[in-house]
Amino acid sequence: VTGFDVPVPLYAMEDYYLPNAARVEDGIREAVEF
Repeated sequence: VTGFDVPVPLYAMEDYYLPNAARVEDGIREAVEF
């Protein structure tokens, strides 16, 4: 679970870019179900 290499502008998209606990959990569940 990651974002793109470098979001531009960084400060405006930082919250969307960085994975949070919910995105990490969703990514783990998708990988396990694959």
